[in-house]
Amino acid sequence: NLRVEWIYEINIAGGQVATIIHPSAYVSKKAEIGKGCVILPQAVVNAYSTIKTGCIINFGAVVDHDVVVERGVHLCINSVVKSFFIKIFHCCFQL
Repeated sequence: NLRVEWIYEINIAGGQVATIIHPSAYVSKKAEIGKGCVILPQAVVNAYSTIKTGCIINFGAVVDHDVVVERGVHLCINSVVKSFFIKIFHCCFQL
């Protein structure tokens, strides 16, 4: 994933990568968000979920509790990941 590679290269060079969370998004205080992630408007990341480096959680997407979204994954607009202890790898969901 090119996005994750760039984040890695920036970190190696001593730079820092921002994680951006839109004010209208909800991210639980008990969720973990990695470096270089973007959480777009009206997205939801619930408790005990982990969003790893370089992910995009698009407009209105929902990540339910106990989900692990691996590095570089892009969840599309209005997608829903609702499960218990599920990992999402390099894919994109859309309803």
